[in-house]
Amino acid sequence: MNYRIAGLNIAINGELPAYAVERMSHYQWDSTRGRGARAPLHTPPFPLCCPDATIEISITDKVIIPEHTVIYKDKSVVYGTTGDGYIKFDEANPTGIFSISRDMKSASVICTKEFALSGTVSGMWIFNMLSDIFRQIILVHNGFVFHSSAISYSGTGVAFAADSGTGKSTHTGLWQRAFGTDAEIINDDAPAIRIIKDIPYIFGTPWSGKTPLNNNIGVPLKAIVLLTRREKNIIGEISVKEALEGGLFTLTFLSRFPSLNAEYWDTIDRVLKKIKLYSLRCNTEESAAITAKEKIYENC
Repeated sequence: MNYRIAGLNIAINGELPAYAVERMSHYQWDSTRGRGARAPLHTPPFPLCCPDATIEISITDKVIIPEHTVIYKDKSVVYGTTGDGYIKFDEANPTGIFSISRDMKSASVICTKEFALSGTVSGMWIFNMLSDIFRQIILVHNGFVFHSSAISYSGTGVAFAADSGTGKSTHTGLWQRAFGTDAEIINDDAPAIRIIKDIPYIFGTPWSGKTPLNNNIGVPLKAIVLLTRREKNIIGEISVKEALEGGLFTLTFLSRFPSLNAEYWDTIDRVLKKIKLYSLRCNTEESAAITAKEKIYENC
């Protein structure tokens, strides 16, 4: 199957679980569905015969962990390098592994059938591994995945970022209540940001946390808003330094493979020079969305 995600052509071969097929259905690309992300992207689509990356999915009786050098461990989860690229697996339960080449053009997900069907939802592990692989691939295409709830309004995108549980989804929901169909969810948890022709765009991806709140669209990124909860609605523009002190980088998905992060730092520096940054202290009433919109779009 071929998918168009954040303007990248991703070919996935092998047995994709039904759960992943359903969650990724809006991103599937074939001759009858046409382009992936819709206007205002004006870049031509990549030919289907020339994907930006190919991912092979294999279900096997036994997973063999290749020789590797450990570069990072998160409890029992191992991130390592091999002669060909990078790997990730759980040494406490080595029944599933992903590997990816150094040039980010080919990757594989290998697991046992029992492991593939395990979890809260059958097939969720493979779906999540595809997300992890995509987060690596996008780094070499002038992009990164950003933990936020993003909306499209007036032909541009705004990403509302905060720690989990702060109310990002609640706030973007207020935009939909206040502005109706003029406000559209791009992705409720993990949109992708890419620089294309020196313009930062924000895209929907299939991975949006526990809910399928995402759309396969891409629009120019207008602003990133750091959100905190207060009784009174106050919004103001902030500097890059203030955004960093407010935890901006803790909300981006850095790679556990350090050699890839040079690409990340370059891209985020270019993005931050092109957009506005705001701090929004707000309640959970519709007036919060109106206050934010009036400031972010005050000159439009």
